[in-house]
Amino acid sequence: MKNKSKISTFAMSSLVTFCAFAQQNVQAQSFSLNQVNEHILKIRRLKTEINSTKLDSESSEKIILLEALRHSNSYVQSLTEYLIRDYEDGGVDAYTLNLVHEFLRYQISLSEKIEQQPISSRSMQIIKAIHLINIKKVDDLFFSNKGLRGIYKDQLNTIPLGLAKWKTIVSTHLTKSYIDALNESVKENFYPVEKLMTKYLTDELEALLNSLKGSSLYKDLENNKMWSDTLLTNKFWTEFSDNANEKVGAIATGASAAFGAVAGNIAWREGYLKEDKNLLDYIKKTVRPFDLLMEKKAYKFTDLTIPGHWGHIGVYLGTKKQLIEMGMWNSKYIDPFRENIERGKTIFQVRRTGLVFDALDDFMNLDEMAILRVQGQADKPASELNLVFEYLGAQLGKTYDFSFDAMTEETITCTEIVAFSYGPIKWPMDYIVGRYSITPNNMAELALFTNSPLQTIAYVTGDKEGTHYRSEAEFGKTLEYKAFGSRYKKEATECERKTYRHNRSSIRFKYVCNPVYTENIYLN
Repeated sequence: MKNKSKISTFAMSSLVTFCAFAQQNVQAQSFSLNQVNEHILKIRRLKTEINSTKLDSESSEKIILLEALRHSNSYVQSLTEYLIRDYEDGGVDAYTLNLVHEFLRYQISLSEKIEQQPISSRSMQIIKAIHLINIKKVDDLFFSNKGLRGIYKDQLNTIPLGLAKWKTIVSTHLTKSYIDALNESVKENFYPVEKLMTKYLTDELEALLNSLKGSSLYKDLENNKMWSDTLLTNKFWTEFSDNANEKVGAIATGASAAFGAVAGNIAWREGYLKEDKNLLDYIKKTVRPFDLLMEKKAYKFTDLTIPGHWGHIGVYLGTKKQLIEMGMWNSKYIDPFRENIERGKTIFQVRRTGLVFDALDDFMNLDEMAILRVQGQADKPASELNLVFEYLGAQLGKTYDFSFDAMTEETITCTEIVAFSYGPIKWPMDYIVGRYSITPNNMAELALFTNSPLQTIAYVTGDKEGTHYRSEAEFGKTLEYKAFGSRYKKEATECERKTYRHNRSSIRFKYVCNPVYTENIYLN
């Protein structure tokens, strides 16, 4: 009989968890934006299990590492296919980048766990060989697409995300000396695998040998080819192209920052809504945690430079009383905001000067404002609300994104705060000067999409005559949408050139223009 060793209860539990999770995501079609939170929370649990797994030279828990690597290969391929499709379909949704962060953190933990084991352990040599394939595959898939490559490089270089270790892992493992040394060890100890397939083989070693034999590296052994020839590639031209693009972006960013520093200080009066105490009372009674506050300041020069009607958006965090009622006040993720909330500064936003907290009284120095609400946001489970506060807190310390690039992490705009934090919502984006940008108008428009997750709660304007409480249809007009019953359609003008006889001897042309209406339907 075979000398079968038993797999521990914990190892089997972890293995079943990972296999079930990976099996759900073997196909790229399994991914969708509304599943991102589910993926994030599951990857976090897997990371915790990997970190708590105890290994020794003969431990059957090594099967956990083997299965984690095997299914990680399937997962990253499906994830990348989804991201590339998303990028080509109008830009990667900012919130999805949180899933990329979580996956890379998991990869870092998995790599560190494997590297803790001595290479002298024969079974660990196979795991480290499979690990090489995993590192190469993740790195190649994440950096093979030119559009995504710039996004990933930005994520890795953003210090607060803690992803820089991935670059270290790649640079230390994908070297000729490391690969060739592992190549020789595995070849000496395990090639060909048939000589080790005896009736006394343990379950663990049998699984490891089968994984090795099914890998591309084993085919290299059969062809007497060095692994370093397969795993190492020259990325010089990729780096050169990326660096050239970064320099062009830096010039544009610098010009925008210089202009903003000057234009941001130009104003010719106060906002019409500033002193309206009745309006302030109405807003305080109406607004709820996580509501989005839209603003327009027609009296500021910067209002003329921002595309669209709306110029800014702020996040309403909620009062202490409201958060207690929601059961969120004692959450550790409230800690970065707690002091400001208790001081009445319940609005979190980024201005050109940086991230700031405002009280409603100060925020209301406006000409127009609107309240937008993510439907059902406040009723979500605590685990998802904690994620919102966690990702909002992750924005602290960032500076203003003068490049208006929705895919960057190190700098931030008012809309990007929302896009990175508010869960799996597909916000409309514009492609401007080689970058995907999310404007306040983009976010406001989403409230008018059919089947939108966003709804208009209030719209108020001010002028010399006083304060005016407007309808949703009037809010739609600011974005060039027209109401058709309960639905809204975007209005545009379509012109057609027609001919007409001017007199008996000549024919002339004229343009006939008519309005056309397009219904935008939200598809997540």
